[in-house]
Amino acid sequence: MEVKLLATYLASFIYGAGMFYFILIAIILSIKKRKITGIAILHIIGALIITLVYYFFVIIPLQPLSAEEIEKNKYEAFQERYEREQRREQRNKENEEYEKEYQEYKRQRDENTTNTSLNTQKGLSQ
Repeated sequence: MEVKLLATYLASFIYGAGMFYFILIAIILSIKKRKITGIAILHIIGALIITLVYYFFVIIPLQPLSAEEIEKNKYEAFQERYEREQRREQRNKENEEYEKEYQEYKRQRDENTTNTSLNTQKGLSQ
C-alpha cells in the first residue's frame, strides 16, 4: 500500500509540474506577443491532455470500490476457490482409481510371473 501511495504522490507531483510548465509557457508566450499564438494554444491543449492522462491513470484507479463491486469480487473469489476444490477432488479421485488399476495390474503380473516360474520348474523337473 505504501508503494501505491508513493506512486500517487509522484504522479501528482509530475502532473502539477507539467501543468505549471504548460500554463506558464502559454501565459509567457501570450504576454510576449500580446496575443494568443498557436504555440500557446498547443501548450494549453498539452495541459488538457496531461490532465486526461492523470485522471484516467491515477485518479480513477485509486477510487474506492462500491459495496456492490466488493460483494461481486467476494463472490467471484468464492466461486474460484470452489472450482479449484472441485478440480482437486476430481484429480484425487482419478489418482485413486489409477492407483487401484495399477495395484491390480501389479498383482496380476506377479501372479503370472509366479505361474510362469512354477510351470518352468515343473517342466524342468519332468
